[in-house]
Amino acid sequence: MTKYNVGWGFTKACNQNCLHCYNASGKKGNDELSLEEAKKVVLKLKENNVQTINYGTGECGLIPEFWDIVEFVNSKGLIQGLTSNGWSVNDKTIDKVKKYMNDIDISIDYGTKEKHNHFRRHPDAWKDAIHALELLNKSEMEFSIVTCIHAKNCSEENISSILALAKKYGCDLRINWFRPTGRGKENSDLKLSVEQFNKALIFLLKNSEIKAVPDSYISAVLGINARKGCPCGSESFRITPTGKVVPCVYFTKELDNFKIQKTEFKKVISSEPFKQINNRDLEFCKDCEYLENCKGGCASRAFLEFGSMNDPDAFCYKKAGIKENPFKDVKFSYKPEGIKVHDNYLCTIILKPL
Repeated sequence: MTKYNVGWGFTKACNQNCLHCYNASGKKGNDELSLEEAKKVVLKLKENNVQTINYGTGECGLIPEFWDIVEFVNSKGLIQGLTSNGWSVNDKTIDKVKKYMNDIDISIDYGTKEKHNHFRRHPDAWKDAIHALELLNKSEMEFSIVTCIHAKNCSEENISSILALAKKYGCDLRINWFRPTGRGKENSDLKLSVEQFNKALIFLLKNSEIKAVPDSYISAVLGINARKGCPCGSESFRITPTGKVVPCVYFTKELDNFKIQKTEFKKVISSEPFKQINNRDLEFCKDCEYLENCKGGCASRAFLEFGSMNDPDAFCYKKAGIKENPFKDVKFSYKPEGIKVHDNYLCTIILKPL
């Protein structure tokens, strides 16, 4: 029986207005799940071998009943994680965080207060994030800084400053790569070129060690081969604030699907969006030496760049016309360690700064 890792966008409410937000979060939706509906969803997840839940999308702590559902999930024995801009991890909630969460991600896009606040369009963004890091550091629990790398923050100077911040607070660094969806569609100048991606990843590899790499493209071209194919739709899926289920966190607008509170679990995971992501026809990749493990790489990066999941990953160096593997001579360290909710949940990479 398949073990699933679930992302749950508990709300669209958010106190920040980040330029890159894949969900264009801001105001709470009128049709978001009630506490009782959410509890019924939890029972359905438990019955169908869901192992982990990561809460994200909006800023979950803004919703009063959020900690009620967290306590309920804990009582059912599921592993939980939270991705936050820092606001939800504060002096009033830190005891609950320590009690109920396996690990926490705090979003930081720039290594300086001014740039971080400007990008997130909130005067207290930096203050909230740093205070959360301080509390988590004292708690001695697992936590990470999560950074979405895009065209305007991919410089070695900025990446160095974020690595230094992670080292200062004794935490890992998780990297997401910008995708042109949600509010990101309105800010196309954030889109990374393949060359920018390659350069940023090489710099990260030289200055950190890999703890987890559920990104099948990166895993394959580095020769790690930690997994076969994108985890989305096969081992993981996303529940949106209304209960709609999509196979990948980045498809909240692009793919329509059933609502889990109203639909049998098997029908949801065998629906058309799941079939699309699990049955990619990768003609371009058919003779590629990385196909067995890469399997076309990240489906959302392919779809959002080329309009089809049957194309390869948007960062594929071969698709970009680059003749040689740009990572073939890069020395790096791979030391898988611990259990985090984002491992085998989406195409990301978790690093420990050197």
